[in-house]
Amino acid sequence: MYIFPGLGLGAILSKACHVSDAMVEQASIALASSLTEEEKAAQLVYPRLTRIRDISAQVAFAVIRQAQREVSISGGRYRIRLTRYAYRI
Repeated sequence: MYIFPGLGLGAILSKACHVSDAMVEQASIALASSLTEEEKAAQLVYPRLTRIRDISAQVAFAVIRQAQREVSISGGRYRIRLTRYAYRI
């Protein structure tokens, strides 16, 4: 539930042709790092549902960054201005 809105948003905004394993991995890492100290102290596995919009933006940001890395590794010229899109939700 947490990873998919951000993963889809990141894939759409980056105009990726496919979702790679690395994009899913970066989305998972972004989700794992989104826990607050309070949530960690409560031993929660996932962040509170009330923060899903913010977390989706963080996940999308990570997915877009990974898509950019993959394009630059493959020698492509396509780059987007990430901050202009990722935090408009």
